[in-house]
Amino acid sequence: MTIEPQVPDDTNSHDSAQERDELAWESQFPGASQGRSSKRSVSQQLVDLARSDFTFGLDQNEKSFGVRKGHHTAHYVSGGARSVRQQIAKKFNHLTGKVASQTALTELVSVLEFECAEKEPTKTYLRGARIGSGEILIDLGDRKEHVVRVTADGWEVLGADAPIDALFRRTKLTGSLPVPERSGDLDLLWKHVNMPSIADQQVLKGWLVATHILQGLPCPILAVLGEQGTAKTSSARCAVALTDPSPAPIRRPPNDVNKLLHAVHGSRVTAFDNLSSIPKSISDAMCRVVTGESDVDRSLYSDDDLRVISVQGVLVFTGIDVGALNGDLAERCVWANLEVIPPTARRSESELQEEWKKDYPSIFGGLLDLLVQTLAQLPNVNLPERPRMADFAEVLAAIDLATGSKVLERYWRSQEAVASDIVETDDFLIAIAEKIRSRWTGTAKQLHSVLPARDGDKYWPTARGMNGKLKRVGPDLRKAGWTVVETKADPASKRAAMWTLEPPPAPGSGPQVAPSAGASHSTASHGTRNAAPVELLRVTPGNQPGSPPTVEVHPISPTS
Repeated sequence: MTIEPQVPDDTNSHDSAQERDELAWESQFPGASQGRSSKRSVSQQLVDLARSDFTFGLDQNEKSFGVRKGHHTAHYVSGGARSVRQQIAKKFNHLTGKVASQTALTELVSVLEFECAEKEPTKTYLRGARIGSGEILIDLGDRKEHVVRVTADGWEVLGADAPIDALFRRTKLTGSLPVPERSGDLDLLWKHVNMPSIADQQVLKGWLVATHILQGLPCPILAVLGEQGTAKTSSARCAVALTDPSPAPIRRPPNDVNKLLHAVHGSRVTAFDNLSSIPKSISDAMCRVVTGESDVDRSLYSDDDLRVISVQGVLVFTGIDVGALNGDLAERCVWANLEVIPPTARRSESELQEEWKKDYPSIFGGLLDLLVQTLAQLPNVNLPERPRMADFAEVLAAIDLATGSKVLERYWRSQEAVASDIVETDDFLIAIAEKIRSRWTGTAKQLHSVLPARDGDKYWPTARGMNGKLKRVGPDLRKAGWTVVETKADPASKRAAMWTLEPPPAPGSGPQVAPSAGASHSTASHGTRNAAPVELLRVTPGNQPGSPPTVEVHPISPTS
């Protein structure tokens, strides 16, 4: 009910205004004034409004929220245009024609936060939720609070009052997905993403599906690489738009770990543009974001109160050449390689935006159709071998079963290419290959004397740190065909552990290497290193559907 404020003609204007407010309040809350004083403070009226419209709770990060009765989107009590505070202030103005004071609104927030603090924490979801093993819920992020339910039987768009088993939260970075079209066409995406390779297209489709299925599970980082003029930024923007659109879809790279943590806290998917290198600390932090990370910080305006920030998200980055990546990060990536767009094929930004608006609902609908097919086949997946990102590999295998594609094989091969770059991109492994030409046995300290530190390399291990370095690079060496064995001494002897390092066998007798993600990876084309050995890879497809191919590693002389 809208109350139009009027200026009375008599001298009892104050009494008349009060009567009108009480009538308006009585129409909104019948019987609310019985047994009470006729004079109710504005803060009391605001609390009544909030309690009539919302139920309140506490999320897993101990932030107070309210949910409109019968709905499934949590609105934080304060902060942001859609907070409970702002919505109640707007409704109060609509009902009474008055503006609630800052003091009254502060008192409202205090009362609601006190009520929320007495509740047990409730898990809230950002953008998507996986219910059991066969149901995916996707928050469209619009004001009508639509949610898409996806199962193996199909997908449907639900209204705000539909009963679902999830409570969604939103942040200032939550944008709107379109209402999907039935019988959509995911292949319209290639009008907007410059990726002519069918194999690369299949991997990107798999990644898009995985971002929605792997809720609460590790999902690989999407690395969008290409020369200048390959539309890296716009391609990454399209990938974000189909997973977790945001007012800030593409962001500048963080320069420290804390900024990375806060950057990914408010989004399911976060994209960083034009990386030229990834420092070791940021590389390790990106790995933790993929698998899940928590941090403790001091609460604002307090000395002893703490707050916990927990994140697990999906990352995207673009770049021409991000240099040598740590093996831990490289095996958590999928690679999208773009090609240069000829001048005759370039289009204006305004033209691309208009076409995207037209194609967006159809592309999203086509993605949901593929998601349905994948969910239907996931129970039938049984991989004999799994890479580090095992859940992602299962999603790709399900897509293969559903569509007849070979996306899992393509993913295996891209990960093998990462492993084949070990000797060429990691200075420590290059030094091992240069100095150790046959079976070698000794302590880590003795190996340090064989591999002197390189000038200017602050990460080169010391004699004390060599043992830990060998444990970190051991998996990378084994993937390249090396024998790496640590023999621990009896603790009572106080002797150091012994290490055995043996290069791969001579050409023609090399063992098969199980395909897996691996070690340091350079995104640039590789030049020839004079002293470093080079490896030829012979790839044989797997014998059964969904099984990985076999890779034979043949070391050859760099001068061959």
